[in-house]
Amino acid sequence: MFLFKLLWWIVTLPFRLALFALGLVFWVLTLPLRIVFGVLGLIGFGRLIQLAIVSAVGYFCYKLVNPEPDDLAPPAPTAADLSSVPST
Repeated sequence: MFLFKLLWWIVTLPFRLALFALGLVFWVLTLPLRIVFGVLGLIGFGRLIQLAIVSAVGYFCYKLVNPEPDDLAPPAPTAADLSSVPST
């Protein structure tokens, strides 16, 4: 009986190793998804929506206080301004 079990163990070893490798690959590939959904489950969907709203309001207020750098630059000279200045 021992020899039969040993023979069966040796015959099935490649299949078990292949299935182990396949399972390990799936485990590694799904790790990012499991991390993301785990964090979502810990934080909660309602709190994430609340955080997004507060962040959007904060960004809007930041943009009101700090205008774009293009708004602070002097206006570009027009063709009439350039023609009135003598060139050298």
